[in-house]
Amino acid sequence: MRRVSGLERVWLAARQVGPPFANQLVLEGVGSPTPPQGWPALLDELARVQPGCRLRLRGLLGRMRWVSDGPLPAVRQLDGSGWDGMGPAGAPFLDPPIDPSRGPLYEILILEGRPTRVVFRTLNAATDGAGIMLFARGVFALLRGDAPPHAQAGPTTDEQLASSMGAAASPPPAHDCAAPTGQADLEQSGCTWARVRAPSTSDVVPRLAVALATATIQAAGGSRIVRVDVPVDLRRWAPQLQSSANLTGWMQLPIHLHLGADDPIQAVRYVLNDGLQRKAAASHVLGAGFARTTPLPLLAWMGSRLATTSLREGRYGTSAVVSHLGRIDPPDFSGGGFTTSRAFFVPPGSPGQPAFITTTAGPEGLELCLAMPRALASGDRLTNLLDDLRRSLAR
Repeated sequence: MRRVSGLERVWLAARQVGPPFANQLVLEGVGSPTPPQGWPALLDELARVQPGCRLRLRGLLGRMRWVSDGPLPAVRQLDGSGWDGMGPAGAPFLDPPIDPSRGPLYEILILEGRPTRVVFRTLNAATDGAGIMLFARGVFALLRGDAPPHAQAGPTTDEQLASSMGAAASPPPAHDCAAPTGQADLEQSGCTWARVRAPSTSDVVPRLAVALATATIQAAGGSRIVRVDVPVDLRRWAPQLQSSANLTGWMQLPIHLHLGADDPIQAVRYVLNDGLQRKAAASHVLGAGFARTTPLPLLAWMGSRLATTSLREGRYGTSAVVSHLGRIDPPDFSGGGFTTSRAFFVPPGSPGQPAFITTTAGPEGLELCLAMPRALASGDRLTNLLDDLRRSLAR
């Protein structure tokens, strides 16, 4: 259906370095979604208009392809009463890796408790935040008896879309950034995450970027290079394209240059808008083209070695990732006996990524999640940084 791009291969390697490296959309509400025709029939109907939910990986080396001949998404009903939804404690069901070759690459968890939680899990290499929301909207549309949105799974790749935008490949970033929580505790391994709520506000990404830069410089004990990565959906330049593929690129904001401005948030807003005008996210996608012919085991080895070196030396390719996934309206994600009240994304933590922040907006305000390596989170550093970020949005 589509060939595996260079950046998708990077995400496949990231899955090996720090599994599950998945998109995980969590809906909280009341009731329990129950399709009258049963889940297999509903998902079979959805797969006809969203074939990407049956993707799996086939082929080797440069001949790797995503094809839609895999199993239907899995549905599991579990006891979620021991999970408060504010971190990983009590949520082992978020940990299992997703096998790209065997599938399924999409999974629905129905967690009974108060509140009920419905979790949509997908492999990050195969789809992105927009793709998982298309799938979730399709599920709930069918639960309500409505027509689901259509979405192709190919043949357009992120590389093809980026090339059509006239972008030039950007080189990989230097590993010269500090982490927002200081030096790593090398006795700790794995990743963790936490969640808080914040009031609704404008300029979410610039506010968080300034707060992260301030925390990073303070933790480093002086001026250090700070860059913040911002994922950008390339579909914004191809609004006619209804695709569930991973079509997200990243652009880097050099935040440290703007903390001395009279209005640092406005200064960062300018840098953000300039990056969008230059289509910097498309350049990032093309810059990963080297990985298209690199064997996955070698990519994974390189990623693991780089993560270990970064933690030991305190130098990273970026200080943090900030992904604002926009507003999630509860009516779009309700049906079949389940009513959503709030939603959040669990970030795909990685041992070489100092901080990954996701935000979503809803009727009750913002949901903010922060994932980071345990080596950088120890000693309450994760919760302290999360509190700083929440306060930056409340000002």
